[in-house]
Amino acid sequence: MKMNRNRQIVSTTLSIAVMLTLSLNSAFGIHANDGPELVIVEKNDVGLSIKGSVMYVDGQADEYVYAGHGAGVPSDYKVSELNWDISSLWMVGGSGALQLGEYIRFNVGAWVGITDGDGGMKDYDWLDPNIPDWTHYSESEVDIEAAFSFDINASFKVFDLGACQIHGVVGNKHDFWEWSDMGGAYIYSTDSGFRDDIGSFGGGNGIDYEQSFDIMYAGLKLPASSDILTASAYAQYSPFVRAEDKDHHIYRNLYFTEDFEGGDYYAAGGELSINLTDTIFLAASVDYQIIPEFTGDLTVKEGTHGEKSTSKDAAGIGNELLAISASAGLRF
Repeated sequence: MKMNRNRQIVSTTLSIAVMLTLSLNSAFGIHANDGPELVIVEKNDVGLSIKGSVMYVDGQADEYVYAGHGAGVPSDYKVSELNWDISSLWMVGGSGALQLGEYIRFNVGAWVGITDGDGGMKDYDWLDPNIPDWTHYSESEVDIEAAFSFDINASFKVFDLGACQIHGVVGNKHDFWEWSDMGGAYIYSTDSGFRDDIGSFGGGNGIDYEQSFDIMYAGLKLPASSDILTASAYAQYSPFVRAEDKDHHIYRNLYFTEDFEGGDYYAAGGELSINLTDTIFLAASVDYQIIPEFTGDLTVKEGTHGEKSTSKDAAGIGNELLAISASAGLRF
């Protein structure tokens, strides 16, 4: 398959693909995209491309605690909610694609955070079941101590519509995030009043938190290409999200570990690339990912050697993010 083969994109198809690429601007997902069309070397029926990316990431991770069973209140009574920002984070990474014949392609990519971001954490508590609104609130600045994402997938051609194709995609991805908060202010309720204790934590580190997700997914991809431009849009879904989070409340010397299974994952995105030569290309992409809240088991331990207690379905986790990236790559 040669790049200069007689394949002209109809203007309507390209316009739709570009519009999809540019309009997904509300959240995030890091995805090992197929990238531009690969030239299949006739002698060995193989094509290869690699690219490096700089990525800007925004979003939010959510942590929930519920009363659980045996607490004297409904098990779905929300005790605490913490919202951790993923704001103004820069990541770098790269991906590669290996084309085997005309129908099968393997893609792999990895990205790592290189800045601390510029966000905060908000912590709401409902400590009195007789009061419908929050009783305790605090906020603080946060640093993103670590951010990492790895994605591997395979795509296969399902339909060839000439200028546009439809591919099926199956893959697995792993996301990891870690935060530390610093200082902040609080509004607490006391036995003698409602939201009557207002103060500051100073500049210390009060909470460390991390989330990790393992996701097996499937989806569809619509690539379209001409001699100069390649555009693609994709959508993915999984009902098999596995997650874990860890929360260390430093001032109280409490360790929370939470395990989750069976969450949903939705992702969509698009990419537009320009072929500068037969070998060199530039690309821009927008990716969306959302993992709605789902519940799991909560384990609490006091101190590093304290006894553990576990509550079923007493924890919740969620994640929603946006990535806008610019890439440069080579095809062989």
